[in-house]
Amino acid sequence: MEGKHVLFFVLFLSIPNCFVHEVLGQNTKPNVVLIAVDQFGFDDFNNSLAYAKNIRKLLSEAIQCSHAYSHLYSTSSRAALLTGRLPVRTGMLKGRFLPFTSLPSIASSGGLPLNEQTLAEFLRRKGYTSKFIGLWDQGFGSKGKFLPLNQGFNTWFGVLTQHSELCSRLQQKPHEIFVNEVLILILYGLFWLLFVVASMWCLCFLKAKFISVLVVVGIVLYATNSRTTFIVVRSCVLYNDRHIVAQPYDIENITLRFTDEALGFIKTATQPFFLMVNHLVLSKPLFASPFFKNTSGKSDMFLDSLVELDWSIGSILQTLEHLNLTDDTIIIFTALSGGANFNDSWLCNSSQGIQENQGGCYNLSLKGNLSNLGNWEKQIHVPLLIKWPKMIHNGTTINQTVTLVDVMPTILHLTNTSYTNGTLNGKSLVGLINGTMEVLHSYVFHYLDVTRPSAVTHNEFKVFYSTMSDSGIVHHDPPLLFNIRTDPGEITPLSVEDNSELMANISEARERHIENRTRKWISQFEYPILPWLFPCANFPYCHRRDSGKLKHIVLNESILFN
Repeated sequence: MEGKHVLFFVLFLSIPNCFVHEVLGQNTKPNVVLIAVDQFGFDDFNNSLAYAKNIRKLLSEAIQCSHAYSHLYSTSSRAALLTGRLPVRTGMLKGRFLPFTSLPSIASSGGLPLNEQTLAEFLRRKGYTSKFIGLWDQGFGSKGKFLPLNQGFNTWFGVLTQHSELCSRLQQKPHEIFVNEVLILILYGLFWLLFVVASMWCLCFLKAKFISVLVVVGIVLYATNSRTTFIVVRSCVLYNDRHIVAQPYDIENITLRFTDEALGFIKTATQPFFLMVNHLVLSKPLFASPFFKNTSGKSDMFLDSLVELDWSIGSILQTLEHLNLTDDTIIIFTALSGGANFNDSWLCNSSQGIQENQGGCYNLSLKGNLSNLGNWEKQIHVPLLIKWPKMIHNGTTINQTVTLVDVMPTILHLTNTSYTNGTLNGKSLVGLINGTMEVLHSYVFHYLDVTRPSAVTHNEFKVFYSTMSDSGIVHHDPPLLFNIRTDPGEITPLSVEDNSELMANISEARERHIENRTRKWISQFEYPILPWLFPCANFPYCHRRDSGKLKHIVLNESILFN
């Protein structure tokens, strides 16, 4: 009798792992919904739960990775999600010479290389129908060669680059004003003609040819980059597949449009499907649709934007539930970079009543801001939630260090999609989920640019070899060493001398990582800007009104937080 009890106890303990392997062993093809937002740090995420009832619900039903890292730049993180590879290997990273942390213009000739195998391409071969919605930011190129349609997605609806103030302000201009701007276009063309003639004369006849080249390049960069007002408004381009829907688009209603497209795809797509939604909301300059303004009760645009994001996520979850697809759908939510968006004075008071945060506010004193880049925790520590009722138990937390490059191999693992070992830099999280693996990454390498890792995370320790200040990159000799578990704010460096063996191991791993790199010094962000690549709805006006209507969403008071 006692032996039977022991056998029963052993079988009982083995049920979760057996269940996981049984599910993965089946020829199942779950749907995949991947939702990402650009700037939403881990602390901001935890402290925002008072205003996000749908995200709270998702958190209670999903597995949470409490130490997930993005890359320093959102464009780089998006490339990592799509390819499962480090941005330094795809070239989607700040270059060695120019200061750009993303593609500098909509007319840039750089982009996510077509020889990179994306998640959509892997799933498409598996029989998935896929759609990309939202911010692409992975390049346009000649004849739109870098668009999602050429990267494995069947359809896409979204924008090419990050929005600006002008996307909201100038979209109100009447069509007649855009027509009158033909005169500006003519003058602009004459300027370029005179500029080319003057440049040729300088290069041919002036002795200071090097200075002339610098002047020519500087003018080209200024005249075609995203900071030029004349260009900015025409960079606000909304695409539906290969067609320009609006130029410029209405930024205030863009979250509604993205959500409507997502719901329509879920309702009509052939299963299995893969949906990737990359929201603009929460990114600066902040915005919210008219229905969501002042819904937070704080007269704060960030919180209003957060409430709208939460509604969008809730609408997607609710639609999956109504269609009885919840059990057959993997849902992943994450952010592509951290950041400080909250007003600390009222945030702490607002979080006290939330059950998930009874202990008070999370640490808001983490280092890092836009002028002090350096892979600080505040800038790269992001939320990562994974839900699949068929496999993942509610409320589980993974405390080991993971990164966004691990998302793609995890999805491929859960969908039983095969890939060649060594082609991806990320690793599947399934081993951590089912308890068969204790450590996924011994070392995580963080980059400022394509040259070499500026920081390395090893278990609870992080070493900084270089950071960035207003005056440029600052190299630290000796490096800065922190215990990010006991000192998440990275305030008090540890003694390098007292941890000499640890430092030696980390530095050796860093050098080994650099030696094994097959792609060096190449950045897509430094590829030339070619004005003729600029997309235009109807030359020479480059203006089209958005005539789209919402078809799948209903706005009512029940969507608001409580």
